[in-house]
Amino acid sequence: QGQSSGLASRIIEAGYRLNAPRLFAALILISLTGILIFLVLSLVSHLILRRWHESALKQER
Repeated sequence: QGQSSGLASRIIEAGYRLNAPRLFAALILISLTGILIFLVLSLVSHLILRRWHESALKQER
């Protein structure tokens, strides 16, 4: 049951059944999830490292 419940299996199933709307909906959902994870991790890393790591410090001139 665990192998057939994920988005990847939905994409494969939609491809076999030629269900284009479901296929694209799953692809968009996976893409948006990846973007959201990236943005959350970028924010967390900025908040944690902003006063500590040299790459996050602003250059003084």
